[in-house]
Amino acid sequence: MAWQPPKVTNLVGNPKQNIVVPGSRTIIYGQWQTWKSMLTMDMGYALTTGTPWLGFPTMRSGVAILQIEIPKYMFQQRMISYLAPRNNIMPPNLFVASEPFYKMDAGPQYDLDTQLVMLTRNYGVRTIIIDPLYRTISRDVNNNHEVSRLLDFIDEKIIGVHGLAVVLVGHTKKPNMDEVVDPDSGRDMAHELIGASFLANWADTLISVQHTNPALDEVRITYEKTRHAL
Repeated sequence: MAWQPPKVTNLVGNPKQNIVVPGSRTIIYGQWQTWKSMLTMDMGYALTTGTPWLGFPTMRSGVAILQIEIPKYMFQQRMISYLAPRNNIMPPNLFVASEPFYKMDAGPQYDLDTQLVMLTRNYGVRTIIIDPLYRTISRDVNNNHEVSRLLDFIDEKIIGVHGLAVVLVGHTKKPNMDEVVDPDSGRDMAHELIGASFLANWADTLISVQHTNPALDEVRITYEKTRHAL
């Protein structure tokens, strides 16, 4: 009983909400074109400027975004569009990398560990955002054994070694033609997440993003799971 835990400062959320904390695992997921990547880009900006994210307070800290889906020039255009109404200023502690062919389970095409050592020691990076989840693995993303290897890598090499909070962008299973999931249907969105059953259990925070009116680009954000909330 004499042991006292180290002081933990929330990254996103107040001490009761604990949406993102150091060493935690968050998955933001939904169908295509539900603004998931923009939401995580906005989270990165909010953290690096110490401004609220979706109304939640943030702790000003460094963020690394690893984009492994779209070509580098397209990701650059997204960043330019996002920063345009923000005085075109890139926060000095927000770092982005586009590595479309990087696989966490298939060798050192991109030296992530060396980069993280430099970013955490020199620039105070506390959070890494990886977009998207399914592109991080070279094998079957729906196989528990294969996915467990990926999660072990994240736990051991990113969280264990560097103490970072990890935010992953996930996708939901392909719906029937023109299907839009009713956000009020009571359907458990965690079961729609692409990936083995381990994923939803592994995550500390699950945030689903669902279309409410695709024609108007309206979405609903639901906090399906907040393990560390008090």
